[in-house]
Amino acid sequence: MRSLLFTCLLGILVSGSSLAKERIRVLIVDGRNNHNWQITTDALRATLEATGRFTVSATTAPESTIPRAPRAPKSVHPRVKAAFEKYAQAYKEQSKPAKDALGERWKTWQPDFSAHDVVIMNYNGQNWPEASRTAFIDYVKGGGGVLLVHAANNAFRDWDEFNEMIGLGWRPGNQGKAVKVDPKTGRTFVDEGNANNSGHGSKHPFQVTVREPDHPVMKGLPLQWMHGKDELYHHMRGPAENLTVLSSAFSDPKQRGTGQHEPMTWEVTYGKGRAIVTSMGHCYFNEKFWEALHCVGFQTIVARSCEYLATGKVTLSVPEEFPGPDEPTILTPSKVTWAKPPDALSDTEASAKAKKKVNPYCMLTPEEEKATFVLAPGYVAELVAAEPAVEEPVLTVFDGNGALYVAEMRSYMQDVAGTGTKPLRNGRIKRLEDTNGDGRMDKVTVFVDGLNLPRMI
Repeated sequence: MRSLLFTCLLGILVSGSSLAKERIRVLIVDGRNNHNWQITTDALRATLEATGRFTVSATTAPESTIPRAPRAPKSVHPRVKAAFEKYAQAYKEQSKPAKDALGERWKTWQPDFSAHDVVIMNYNGQNWPEASRTAFIDYVKGGGGVLLVHAANNAFRDWDEFNEMIGLGWRPGNQGKAVKVDPKTGRTFVDEGNANNSGHGSKHPFQVTVREPDHPVMKGLPLQWMHGKDELYHHMRGPAENLTVLSSAFSDPKQRGTGQHEPMTWEVTYGKGRAIVTSMGHCYFNEKFWEALHCVGFQTIVARSCEYLATGKVTLSVPEEFPGPDEPTILTPSKVTWAKPPDALSDTEASAKAKKKVNPYCMLTPEEEKATFVLAPGYVAELVAAEPAVEEPVLTVFDGNGALYVAEMRSYMQDVAGTGTKPLRNGRIKRLEDTNGDGRMDKVTVFVDGLNLPRMI
């Protein structure tokens, strides 16, 4: 009974991070985008964590809370122009403190790329500080992996190293080469004379064709599969060096497309590292349905790309719900079936499993107990308290200062006959505090003692 009650407390107070060092460490860079980066980050995190293969964190670039400047009026009337100049000057003066503060936050924003195995770019905003740019280039050149999702390939058009790293991106018609795929041979070619800006047609479901079926990310996928409603980017442009197109899609003129096969996912080698870019994964603000992000095909590409970028191989199997050539499969990440490979089992998980096989009712260490949890996508667990600091907990409440009150029902069902359950009156409430800010409760005080089966605080 003690073990079960301990698990209940752990389920409320903690969530697993002892496995983090044994899983692939993914860093999502977000904070600025012309798309809904919050929803996109949540979806990417949920997809990766649902596989059991990754631990995911995010670094959010400093956000601007400054309202847009007043727009100049079309009217040339002196009174209108004078009013605009008055308000423009007031905006400049009143927004200066916020702009200065934002500038200071940018100076101190320094993602630790080197502490992660893979970086996912969910960012499309202003240029980074020089130190962050240098660290990012060094990370990939030195062997790191980066995955760019959808509008992330729109970013940094004037950053030469970034353009080389991603091969193709959303660029104006006078920048770089436009690359297409020959539908008959499957080979890529430069569309000579193409001076069109990058763009997209109407959002719609479309069929994706695998062009490199032996590539670890694509191996085992159907040669054609249907993607959920998304923007099909066309006229992707860039240096296109060291580039391999992994899949493409026909840009249908009926959907305001080009009538050509456009690259959908491609890989670029950059120094000792790699970048994989997928133009799929659209999610705009205020959209209620996320077909592109929840398409099982897209989720598979994201997860397998991250594993490949980190390890050079793919052990994640193709989900049984992967779409066929005619209809997309749209599922929330928690409903996708991922067959976890044996080598994805951590030492802690293996230890807990071995003990439970011998005795299903055995006591586990806090770390082993935590490793047995199955958490909903987006949730993590961190140990804050365990025995002997707490004994047979049944209820927890936080106060406004972060102190934790725990009700302990220490007399309940100590044997099969329930001996002493009510007469003992040894229930109590403890107050737990974290005095050093490390996330663990290190100070324990008996707040109330001598209670009979406490059930409320």
